[in-house]
Amino acid sequence: MQTYHSEIPRTTSTKELSQLTLRAKLVAVFACMVPVLCGYGFGQSMSTFPGLNTVQNKINSTAAPDVTIAVGTLDYCEHANSGYQCWYKSGINANQPVRFLGGTNVKSDSGPWSQNSNNFGNTPHCPTAFSPNAELVHDNVYNVWIMEKRITASGGGHNYMCVAISNVEDVSSTSPAFGWFAFEFDLDTVIPTNSQGNFYYPDYPQVGLWQTSTTTTPPYTPAKDQAMWITYDLQDINAGNNINAVLVCAVDLAGLRSSTANPWVNNSKAPACTVAHSLAAYNQRRSWVPANNSDTIPPIAADGEMFTYMIEPPKDGVSYRTDPNHTQGVEQWTIDWTQTTPAPTFVSSWDLPSTQAGGDQLGCFTSGNYYNTVCVPQPSTASTGINIDSVADRMQQFFHYTSKGGQGSVWTSAHAIQIVPSASMHSQTEADVRILQRNTSSPNAVYLSADYPITDPVDSSAFVFLPSVVRDKAGNLQGILGVSGSGVNEHPALNSLTFNPATQQAGTWGYITSPITGGDAEDVDSLNYRWGDWYSGVLDPSDSCTVWVAGEYLPQNRTTEPYWYTEMAKLPPMGTCAGGPVLLSNVSFNFGSQQVEVKSSPLIETLTNNQSVALNITGISAGGDFTQTNTCQSAIAPGASCTIDVYFTPSVTGTRSATLTISDDASSSPQSVALAGVGASAAISITPSSIAFGNQVVNTASAGQKITVNNSGFVNVTVNSVAASGDFSKSDNCTGVTLTPGQSCTITAGFMPVVTGSLSGTITINDNAPGSPHIVTMTGAGQNVVTFSSNISFPATNVGSSSSPQTMTLTNNQNKTLSYTFSTSGEFTAVGSGGTPCNGTLAAKVKCSFAVTFTPAYTGQIKGALTIIFTGAGSPAFGGFSGTGQNGPVVPLTFSPSNLNYGNVILNTSVNKTVTIKNVSTGTVNLSSINGSDAYTVNPSETSPCDGALLAGKSCTVTATFKPLITGSTIAGITVIDDSAVSPQVLDASGSGIVPVTMTPTSINFGTVAVGNTSAVQVITVTNFVTTPVAINSIVASGDYIYTTGGAIPCGATIPANGICTLGVEFSPTNTGLISGDLTFSYAAGSSPQVVTLSGTGQ
Repeated sequence: MQTYHSEIPRTTSTKELSQLTLRAKLVAVFACMVPVLCGYGFGQSMSTFPGLNTVQNKINSTAAPDVTIAVGTLDYCEHANSGYQCWYKSGINANQPVRFLGGTNVKSDSGPWSQNSNNFGNTPHCPTAFSPNAELVHDNVYNVWIMEKRITASGGGHNYMCVAISNVEDVSSTSPAFGWFAFEFDLDTVIPTNSQGNFYYPDYPQVGLWQTSTTTTPPYTPAKDQAMWITYDLQDINAGNNINAVLVCAVDLAGLRSSTANPWVNNSKAPACTVAHSLAAYNQRRSWVPANNSDTIPPIAADGEMFTYMIEPPKDGVSYRTDPNHTQGVEQWTIDWTQTTPAPTFVSSWDLPSTQAGGDQLGCFTSGNYYNTVCVPQPSTASTGINIDSVADRMQQFFHYTSKGGQGSVWTSAHAIQIVPSASMHSQTEADVRILQRNTSSPNAVYLSADYPITDPVDSSAFVFLPSVVRDKAGNLQGILGVSGSGVNEHPALNSLTFNPATQQAGTWGYITSPITGGDAEDVDSLNYRWGDWYSGVLDPSDSCTVWVAGEYLPQNRTTEPYWYTEMAKLPPMGTCAGGPVLLSNVSFNFGSQQVEVKSSPLIETLTNNQSVALNITGISAGGDFTQTNTCQSAIAPGASCTIDVYFTPSVTGTRSATLTISDDASSSPQSVALAGVGASAAISITPSSIAFGNQVVNTASAGQKITVNNSGFVNVTVNSVAASGDFSKSDNCTGVTLTPGQSCTITAGFMPVVTGSLSGTITINDNAPGSPHIVTMTGAGQNVVTFSSNISFPATNVGSSSSPQTMTLTNNQNKTLSYTFSTSGEFTAVGSGGTPCNGTLAAKVKCSFAVTFTPAYTGQIKGALTIIFTGAGSPAFGGFSGTGQNGPVVPLTFSPSNLNYGNVILNTSVNKTVTIKNVSTGTVNLSSINGSDAYTVNPSETSPCDGALLAGKSCTVTATFKPLITGSTIAGITVIDDSAVSPQVLDASGSGIVPVTMTPTSINFGTVAVGNTSAVQVITVTNFVTTPVAINSIVASGDYIYTTGGAIPCGATIPANGICTLGVEFSPTNTGLISGDLTFSYAAGSSPQVVTLSGTGQ
C-alpha cells in the first residue's frame, strides 16, 4: 500500500475565523446573494426547478429520497427512490415534462423490468416498485441513459442487480421509439454468507461509467476494459449491520449497448463481481464510490477505473479521528472482457493523508456509535432534541473524473467533516472537497493535489451536510450543499456553491431553497432524521461548464412519513469556463511531483478570444520555478485561440507555487492561472524498520523475515549493496538493482546465533537516496536446545529417608520433536510427572515436568544433576540438585575448594583450577572415574594425581578446566564415582562465558533534533576483558549520525588491557521524520564487529 502526502496545503482565505476554528478553512469572501458577484458569472443567474416529491407524485413510501440528477444534450432527468421523470433543457418547451413511454407523468422505475411480460421472462424479480438506492445516469460519451437499482425479491428472497440502458438519448423520440433494454443478475450467487448462513446485505450501491476506447474519434470502439462499475457495502444482518466488506462489480457496457428489448437479446457478458477485501468484523475501508467519467470523450486508458472510499478509525470505542496518513483510500481495478471468465482485477492502491495533523473527524462521528452520525442542528433542536443526519460516514457521489482534454487526470470527491475535532462533543461540520491527481510518468501514482474545506458561503456558522461538488473543464468547482444550524434563520436549506481554485474564493449563486423563504421547515417527526443518502451534482455534456444539482428540502415541517420534496438547479458556467472576453481552458495547473532540477513535460493552457474584435497579447509570464512558451505572439482573431505550454523545473524540494499571468487589451486583463508543483528527490521507504526474531536455538537458522525496500520517491534509486552484521544473515534481490518510482525489492533476513543471550545486529542498505545507508535493526536471543527451570535445593533430610518431591521442568526450544534419555546422579531420583510428564520424547516448543526426590545415604551436603542426552550440539545438558543429609554416616570424600567458581571467562579460552580430594573415612576408597560436565573437563594433576585407590586420610588432586563456548552462566559439576556407599559425589562448578569486548549502551535514542542542528554528544563505553590491549580496526557511523571523540577516556588505537575507553556519537538530521542508523565498532578480537543502534527524529 503506497502513501502519498498532501502536496498542496489546505488553503486559507484572508477572512479571520472565530476562536472556534483552529485550522485553515475556506469561507465565502463575503456573504452574498447576488449571483453576478458571487458566481463570477458575468451577469448569468441560477435557475431552479421543482423535482419529484411524495405529496403530488405518490411514488414511494421510503422516508428519505435518494435523489439523482442526470443531464443529456437534450433533456435533464431526475430519479428519486422508485420514480423518475425527464424535462426538456431548451426550446419552447424548456423545463416542461417530456412526453415519453405514453405520457408526461412520473414513471415508475419498475417499468424497464416489467415491460414485454417481464422481458420475455428474463426479469421476473426486478419489477418491484420498492427500489432502494437506485440511480439514473447519463453516459456523456455514447449519449445514452442508464438506470441501476438493487432490490430484494419478495418474501425475503435473493438480492438482485437491476440494470437498464436506453436505446436512444432523445427521450421524446418516436422513430425509433425511446425504450429500455433491461436485465437482472442474482447478487447472492457472488455474495458470501455469514456464520449463521445468511447472505451479507448489499447496501448503498454506487455507479461509475468508464468508457475506454481503442479509437480517439467517434464512434468510439470499446476497449476490453470498458465497463459500468457498481459497488455495494456488505452488511452483516446478524451483527448490527456492520460493514464487513465491499462487493465490486463490473457490467459489460459495450454489450449492453448492442442488446435489444424486443426481441429481448442480451449481448452483454454476465456481470463480474468480487469481494474487494477479506471479510472483517468491522471494515474500515467503506463507502466505495467508483470514478464516473464526466467528459464527453473516453477517459485516458492508462488511468484505469478508480474507486475512492473512507478509511474510518478503528472500532475500538476510543478512536474518533482517522489515521493522519490513511484518511482516504483510492484503488485501481480493471477487467478484461475478452477473457473466458472475466473478473474484476486489483491493480494498485494508494492511501491519501489527512491535511490535519491528528487526522479527520468525520462529521457527527463518535467513538461510541460508528453509524449514528446525527448531529446537524435545526432552529427547533433545543426544544425537540431532533437533529439531522449528516451522513458523513459515507463518501458522497459522484467521484467525478476528467482527463482535462487528454492532458491529465483529475478526480473530485467530497464528504463532510467536523471543523474542530473533539472526543467529547459534536460541533460544526464543513464540506471537505478533495482534488486528486495523477502523475502519468514519474510515477504513475495518485496523490492529493488540493484539499478545500468549505463552509456555507452565506452563513459561515451553519453546518454543512451531503455535499456534491463537480469540477468543470476549466477547473472551477460548483455544487450543492445541505446547510442548517440552530439560528433562527438557519432552517435546513439547499445552497449553491462556486469555488475558483485560482483565487481560492468560495461564493454562491444563491440558495436553491432558502431557509427563510423557500424551505422554512424542519424534520420534527422523530422517525427518520436522514435527508437522503446523497445529493447529486453533474456536469452538462453540452458545454462541460454548466453544472446541474438536485437535493431534498421541506416546504413545511415534516411531522409524518413519508414526506419529502426535491429541488433541481442549473448553475451557469463560471466566467473562467465560458464567458467573458477571454476564456482560459484551465484556471489552475498542478504538476504534482517533479525531480529537482529536471524540467517537466508541459501542461497546455488554451486561450480563446471571446470578443468580436482582435485580442492583442502584451505579455505572458510565469514566475518562480515555472516557465512558458506560447503561440500567442500575434493578434488573436475573434473566436480564435492560441496555446501556452507551461513547464515546471523545481529548484529545491517541497511545494512550489507561482502564477501564470497574461496581459492583453481585454477588459478582464490580466488573466491568471495558479501554478503549483512539488520538487522531489529520491526516497526510499523500508518496512519494517526493525525485526525481533525472539528466541532461537544456538547454531540453528530461524525462519526468514521479509524486508521490503520501496522507491517511494519520484526518481530512480539504485541499491548498491545489502549487508548483515553479527549473527544475522540476508538474501535479497535488491543488490545492484535500480528501482523505478513505486517499484520494490525484497530482502530476507535470517538469524542463527552461535552464543546464548541477547544479540543485536543490522541489515545495512547502501543506495543513492538521501539518508543512505538505511538501517534495519535486528534483535534476537540465542538459547540452548533444552533449558531447565532453576536448580533445586532440598531441605535437610534424614539419611535413609526420602524428601518430598520437587518439580524441575525441561523445555524443548527447537522447532522439532526432541528424543532424549535422562539419568540422575548423587542421591537424587527423577520421574516424569504432572500434566505433561517427561518420558523421552518432547514436542517442539513444549515443556515437560520431572518429580525429583532426594534420598541421602550419608551426612553432609550432597550435590547431583539431572542429565539429558540427545543427538546434536549442546548434549548432554544438566540441571543441578543440592541437599543435606543428616543423622547418618559421613561422606567418605571431601573437596577443597568446596565448590568451583570461575567467574567471567572469555569465550573459547580456558581457565584451570586445582581441586584436592581427601579420603576422610577409615578405609580405602577406590576411585573409578572423575568427570566434568558441559563446559568443564577434569584431568589428573601432575603432583599427586587422583587415580585408583585413595588410602584413608590421604589426598589427591585433579585439574578442572572451564572453557565456555556460549555466553552466560554455566552451572554443572565434577562427578567422582567410587566404591564407597555414597557414590557418586559431585563438586559444584559455575562460571560465565563473556565476549572479549563489550559496549554500553547497546542502543541510543537522540530524541528530536531540528534539521540542520547537531545534538549533544552521547557517550559509549567500551570494555576490554582481555589481559592484553585490543587493536581497534574501524569505527563507522551511518545515516545522519557522526562518530566523534567523547567521554573521559577517548579510545585511541587500542582498548587498554582489562580496561575501558569511550566513544562519542552525534545526531545531525538532514530531513524530518524518524531516522535510524548505527555505529559499527570493529576490533582485533572475537565477536567483532559490535553494533550500537541509533535512532532520532528530525524536525
